[in-house]
Amino acid sequence: MGQRRVPPSSTTRRRLLLAIAPLLLILEIPGAIELWNRPFHGMNLNNDTVQTVDVPSPAASAGVRAGDVLLSLDGRPTLHDAAFRAALFGARAGRSVALEIGRDGTAVTLTLTLAQKPLGRRVLDFFQSAIGLCFLFLGFVTYLRRHDALGRHFYACCLLFAYQLLDLPTFPWTWLMLAIFTVRDVLALFLSAELLRFCLIFPEGVEERRPELRRRRWLMLPPLLVAPLHIWANFSVARPATSPLVRVVGLATAVLFAGYVVAALIVFTRKVLRREPWVLWTKLRLAALGLAVGALPIALAAVARQVWPAAPVPLEKVAVLLLPLVPASFSVALLRTRAIDLSDLLRQGLITLALTLLLVPPAAAFLMVAGPLLSGAGRGLGYLLTVLAVFALSVSAVPARRRIGTAIDHLLYPEQQTQRARAQSLAAALNQQRDPQQLAQLLCADLLSLFHGSSAALYACDAEAMQLQAQSGTVSERPHPVRVAREASLLAEVFRSSEMILVEPMLTGPRPVHLDEESRKLLATGCALLCPLAAGGRPVGLLAMGPPRGGGMFGTFELHEIRMLAGHTAAALENAILHREDLARERLAAEMALAREIQAHLMPASDLAAGPFTVSGKMISSAQVGGDVFDHFTLGDGRVVMAVADASGKGVPASLLMSSMRPAIREAMQPGSTLVQAVARLNRHVHAMTSERHFIALFLAALEPTTHVMTYVVAGLDPPLWVRARLGRVEQLTRGGPVLGIDLTAGFREGVIRLLPGDVLLAYTDGMIDQENATGEPFGTARLSAWTRRLKDLPAAEIRAGLFAAVEEFGPGPAADDKTLLVLKFDAPAQAGTEAAEASAGA
Repeated sequence: MGQRRVPPSSTTRRRLLLAIAPLLLILEIPGAIELWNRPFHGMNLNNDTVQTVDVPSPAASAGVRAGDVLLSLDGRPTLHDAAFRAALFGARAGRSVALEIGRDGTAVTLTLTLAQKPLGRRVLDFFQSAIGLCFLFLGFVTYLRRHDALGRHFYACCLLFAYQLLDLPTFPWTWLMLAIFTVRDVLALFLSAELLRFCLIFPEGVEERRPELRRRRWLMLPPLLVAPLHIWANFSVARPATSPLVRVVGLATAVLFAGYVVAALIVFTRKVLRREPWVLWTKLRLAALGLAVGALPIALAAVARQVWPAAPVPLEKVAVLLLPLVPASFSVALLRTRAIDLSDLLRQGLITLALTLLLVPPAAAFLMVAGPLLSGAGRGLGYLLTVLAVFALSVSAVPARRRIGTAIDHLLYPEQQTQRARAQSLAAALNQQRDPQQLAQLLCADLLSLFHGSSAALYACDAEAMQLQAQSGTVSERPHPVRVAREASLLAEVFRSSEMILVEPMLTGPRPVHLDEESRKLLATGCALLCPLAAGGRPVGLLAMGPPRGGGMFGTFELHEIRMLAGHTAAALENAILHREDLARERLAAEMALAREIQAHLMPASDLAAGPFTVSGKMISSAQVGGDVFDHFTLGDGRVVMAVADASGKGVPASLLMSSMRPAIREAMQPGSTLVQAVARLNRHVHAMTSERHFIALFLAALEPTTHVMTYVVAGLDPPLWVRARLGRVEQLTRGGPVLGIDLTAGFREGVIRLLPGDVLLAYTDGMIDQENATGEPFGTARLSAWTRRLKDLPAAEIRAGLFAAVEEFGPGPAADDKTLLVLKFDAPAQAGTEAAEASAGA
């Protein structure tokens, strides 16, 4: 399994969790000193009831019996074991105390002379605390190296186990001791539930966003329901020995603990019976055996203590000795799954030992010297101040820890220092590269020499496809471009989890992912490790590495360095890709500027004057190049030809479609040709050069300047507007046919009009009327007609400029489509008899 990248939102939570381990370790310092000096009384208590009495012991000599209820110690009430512990604060061997007990409904006062704890009992107590410290250390190291749900749950289990086993210092305040004991009892509830949650995902792990991981939070519901009862019973019940609530809560706690442990064993048994191939079966069997032998006895002992509170439970002492099998078995399994490795474990252990030797002896010496000089509350306050001082020193000792780690690395791992220096040098070289292919070649070549891998390949993401940039080493099949196809595929899982993944566990685990054809192509190259490259939360590439040449798999240090290089590679690859894209954009911008200049030269550069008529046109594209075209020219027979065309779509495809229209129009409009014949030839031309999904809308007109008669054909374009100055109205020219390029057999009809002085003809594309304002309302034909009537007395060029300005003022946002406008103006002044001529011309 690979390491998961810690999201920014989880960093604070992870740091707080990691801080708990050193805090417990520091609290154990005064606890261990007190444990050595703590006097021996020879009683085992269950709340305020004597469960067992050791023989021989001071309690047995004083006449204490199993089943007695503690009432007071030197006149101080001892309603529970927390109060009894607080009452003994500062007591030393040889001190005699007055112990009041309840027996058979009668209060009896006994003299209890405290003794020095036997060496065997001291060793057993220290052994229990050492087990707790082992839990702390293994959980801490694992969570340092593994940030996913598996590492977090293992660390949580280790913390909860450690809190139950560590001997925290005693304080003289009953309320504080009661709080410490209550926290211990409440955490015991959550310990078994957390252990079951860990077992459910061990050893394969699970993705943080998986729904089943969220559903397993419901396992915490029973402890959450029982915990408030625990707290209320501890702080509210006057006499636990006679309270049914205390007994019910204690029994529920023990049964819950045992039930969760049994459920965890059932989960492991089912996994062992399935014989998961990637953990070689022995890993699960070893972990299940450690859980059964180490945790089950202590769970049964807890139930027995609640059922028979006054009976001795010999199994409890044996259970403490067997408990180390739990962390030992899981740690061995984690070592074999490479969540941690032996060298890293040794390194962290040496660092911890060095820091302990720096911080603990001064604190221990202070407590041993100052402890006898203080008494009562002063000693408890001294403990607190010492704990806070050591914790502050440990937090501020981060530079010292780094120096210790560096010294240990130089002493024990010189080859790792060399490898790290080479990796950092490679990272610096990658950041200097600006060509993705050269960057990939440099990375793949150096990866093989750095980590002795059999092969390495780097893919760069292009949308959903991944293009091979470079590959080195021996591969069983040449890599091909691959595509991330489906949600459940291996590649989709890699990019979704954003983690380094070892291929074999991913394919043969309890929920093997689907191998689509693209994933098979990638795995055919013999890769054993996949590392997604992401920059700014966006995938930019994929690093695929084969197994080490000597066999086996990469260690934790190698995986850490590969992950570090992957982060540098992702940033460098993104920079190289962006650099290449910038160059491509600059090249495209230059090419588009040239294309726009060429397109502008394909259309008339100036207005056309023919007798009393003036023709003025302009095209404004919505993109770099447009899909509209206009033209006006004079034929050899004196006719003035005007054309406006609009291709389907916009941008480069539309401009390419329109690139041949101007010469085609000029070729089709030969002297002596009718408009219908010319449009039919253009229809065949467009049909030959386009597919069924593309077409061209066209307005084509021929004007006889001497007779003022104009013939026209409208082939799918918005109807041109004819502003009839004398009649004061605007008419639409509609005769024609369908768009060009769709139907070769389409028929077209000519329209004929006679223009009079002051008339204006307006041909346009839909970009003029489709421009929208801020509310989404289009400019529309009605506004275009109104503005044309308002501007009709101006010259043709000014009418064109005024209409463009009106559209821009109406909708100043980005253009939705290309805008093209062609204006024809009859500029001759009105002559006598024009009314009769107009009447004879008709509509």
